Amino acid sequence: MPPRRAEDARKRAAAGGAPPEPGLYAWWLADRGALPDVPLAAVEGRPEWLLYVGIAPSRPGSRQTLRGRICGNHLRGNITGSTFRLSLAALLWQQEEWALRRRNNRVLLAPEANAALTAWQAEHLRVSWSTNARPWDIEQQVIKALARVRQFGA
Repeated sequence: MPPRRAEDARKRAAAGGAPPEPGLYAWWLADRGALPDVPLAAVEGRPEWLLYVGIAPSRPGSRQTLRGRICGNHLRGNITGSTFRLSLAALLWQQEEWALRRRNNRVLLAPEANAALTAWQAEHLRVSWSTNARPWDIEQQVIKALARVRQFGA
């Protein structure tokens, strides 16, 4: 499946949106200029650059799904519920002049900065996924394969 825009992932699963099933997902940078200082390898045959790969759920017994992870944690909420959003915020907050705030012992994006991160994702990122009943069983194989792609493209 080719990578899709965030708004397409949010569509109902029957309309091509992220499914409420387990599997693997990948975030792609559609505009290389959006993160010029981040070393990314091109993937042969793809116009986008691979940015992040994840699984849902991360372990047996978890109820997390591709839809919940992609549309919930990664496209909504704040940076405490998504390592992906946290990583993007760490790369972008100074450049974008996003305000931070503290709640208890946590650092969060201010509400307007959090909304700006979501808008940035919609503009610059694409997402793809593949369903798999036990993604944790193949996660290490996928990481190793991506490391080979990284070495090839570096």
